[in-house]
Amino acid sequence: MIPNEIGSAEFAELLGVTDRYIRKLSSENIIQKSGTRGKYLFKESLQGYLELIKSSNSGNANLKDIKLRKETEKLEKDIELKSIRIAELRNDLHSAEIVEKVMTTMLLNLKGKLLSVPNKVAPIVVGCENLGDIQSVIQEAIEDTLLELSEYSKDLFKNTNITIEEEGYDEMQKEKKVGRKTREKPKKNN
Repeated sequence: MIPNEIGSAEFAELLGVTDRYIRKLSSENIIQKSGTRGKYLFKESLQGYLELIKSSNSGNANLKDIKLRKETEKLEKDIELKSIRIAELRNDLHSAEIVEKVMTTMLLNLKGKLLSVPNKVAPIVVGCENLGDIQSVIQEAIEDTLLELSEYSKDLFKNTNITIEEEGYDEMQKEKKVGRKTREKPKKNN
């Protein structure tokens, strides 16, 4: 037979908690007091305690899901950053700063060459007698100038500031140095 009431100390022992924790649960209306001092309604209090356990377990599951989701997002970001770093190492991806420097240099060189075309072409054109010769001299000078733009190379955009920062890389370098020291020839005693 299930008792209607249970004492605070007995209920605490039954649940494996302290008497103080029972009073705290009572103040939070999780377990129900009976009309008698220090006694609780057994059935209602047990149900309240079980509900508390269920909700805290589902809360832990939610926390685990949130934690797992955050770890997954972090891993995805790490993978994305590593793939960007790999693309930079392969010289398939270039930073905006490097592209800006290379293009600025290239355009400044082009500007200089274009501005020098009249000085190169004028003396040659003066000696030409027909319009076709003048046009071909000018055309050749322009093509020579534009040739610089067609000389694309990935190496122009190579980032020389990239360093390999793999896990364990520093340790491998230290081991190599230690290995070299141990492989040295022993000194002869005279």
